[in-house]
Amino acid sequence: MRDGIRRLGALLRKEWLQILRDRSSFAIAFLLPTLLLVLIGWGVSLDPRRLEVAVVIPVRSAATDELVAALAGSSAFRVEVVRDRRTAEARLTRGALRAVVALDDEFAGRLAAGTARVQILLDGVDANTARLTEGYLRAVLALWGMRLGLPPPAVTVESRLWFNTAADSRHFLVPGLTAVVLTLTGALLTAMVVARGWERGTMEALFATPARRLEIFLGAFLPYLLMGLAASAVVAAAAVLVFGVPLRGSLAAFALASLLFMAVSAGFGLAVSGATRNQFVAAQVALYASLLPSFMLSGFLFDIRSMPGWLRLLTVLVPARWYVEVQQTLFLAGDVASVLTRDLAVLALFAAGVGALAWRGLRKRLD
Repeated sequence: MRDGIRRLGALLRKEWLQILRDRSSFAIAFLLPTLLLVLIGWGVSLDPRRLEVAVVIPVRSAATDELVAALAGSSAFRVEVVRDRRTAEARLTRGALRAVVALDDEFAGRLAAGTARVQILLDGVDANTARLTEGYLRAVLALWGMRLGLPPPAVTVESRLWFNTAADSRHFLVPGLTAVVLTLTGALLTAMVVARGWERGTMEALFATPARRLEIFLGAFLPYLLMGLAASAVVAAAAVLVFGVPLRGSLAAFALASLLFMAVSAGFGLAVSGATRNQFVAAQVALYASLLPSFMLSGFLFDIRSMPGWLRLLTVLVPARWYVEVQQTLFLAGDVASVLTRDLAVLALFAAGVGALAWRGLRKRLD
């Protein structure tokens, strides 16, 4: 028993020294996640901001001035006033505008009579942005009408936003980014580094030592598991302290979910490296089979419920889907037992299955 612990300690020390000497390992484990955090946290937003809107006002009045002020007061719009409708439509055709709010020549008189109409023209190339832009414009127009004392509709709708009360897409994106970070550190890094050992012959040298199969497995598995947990802690701290995302759940649940998902990622990397024994092939397999699904099919960027039925079924096989759901629940909703119990159980099953594959591929044999 004591000899086994000593051998395991030597293997862990060897792996850590190899990681410290390899700058690419630190780049993948920490530099790339930091770059992703900056790009997604500050550069990517699903919320419309500074949308170019032209307001066509043939005849200016106090009411039209209030409308322009209401639109300009919203952070979603960058407003300009034009006199000629054809000019605005031409700019919309060129893609220089997202929307046109058009008033007619008799708008002031019809407004006094209660029959005024406002036409909204939208650039529908990006359908999602067009729908959001229309919703924002309708909301501003409704508030403008209330200020003018226009009669309200028969039914008054009051809405309340749960969980993401700031309606900020960063609160949705940044927690899910942890899945991408752990996939980089676990699957991609582990697959490349261990495959490099096969290429250089260090794995064969390990097989010639008295080290047992379990000790070799843990020596290659534990360092990357710890690196992934450290990277996830950095992302979580940045989410709360830098981007202001609330963490309403418990740290224990966050740590358990990260541990399970990192076990899946690192185990997948070991399985890939054992099957390919080539850095280039291992990197390609890890990229296409692990990293891309974490982006596309996990719910990190795209809503799974809006996908076709067959693709929704496919996402069940993507471990990142369950981890992203845990993260978004912990950060925005809190410790929702029904969600956490199910998702953590699924991650545990994935960890056991992938770990078995990695264990099977790491045999002390050269064939």
